[in-house]
Amino acid sequence: MSDRRGPADDDIQRARNASFTLADASAAAQIVGVVLVLASLVFVGLQMRQNTKAVRASTSQAHAASYQDLVGRVYESAELTEIWTKGFTTPEALSDNERMRFLLIMAATFRFWDATFNQYRDGQLPEAHWKSMERMILDGGLTPGVKMFWELRKSTLSPEFRAWYDAQRFAPSEAFPPAAEAEPETREPGP
Repeated sequence: MSDRRGPADDDIQRARNASFTLADASAAAQIVGVVLVLASLVFVGLQMRQNTKAVRASTSQAHAASYQDLVGRVYESAELTEIWTKGFTTPEALSDNERMRFLLIMAATFRFWDATFNQYRDGQLPEAHWKSMERMILDGGLTPGVKMFWELRKSTLSPEFRAWYDAQRFAPSEAFPPAAEAEPETREPGP
């Protein structure tokens, strides 16, 4: 008997001897799939980081515009500037009409501060922006007019802001000494 093998038999034998089997191909495909999934997760992470930066920048810009609008109403009107100043320092000297206007200005100011606090807490406002506002909020809280407003209208603000503000007001921190005691900033002369 002669051993007759044809080309098809040779192909079958080569397939049996091949070192790369179907199981190997499946494993390689799984590895490639895992690498692609990891690459897409890295891409999504980078996109989320860029989106977070964009949201913070947008929030910061909108915040600055809102603040400008709020204080612009006061400094553009000599009458409101006088009410603001008197209300801060000697609220008992305000007439009934001035008192109402001062309370409305303070309501808008505290609503703005409340929103600022919550935006920072939610990670939407950069820390540097928040720190400058925090200083302003705490300095303002030292005045008689702000203290008066707080006692009358604090219930209109978010519970989180109220808790934070009360904790700051009644437990002074060394991080926020009164403005008169703050160390002067020293800078190197520029070119």
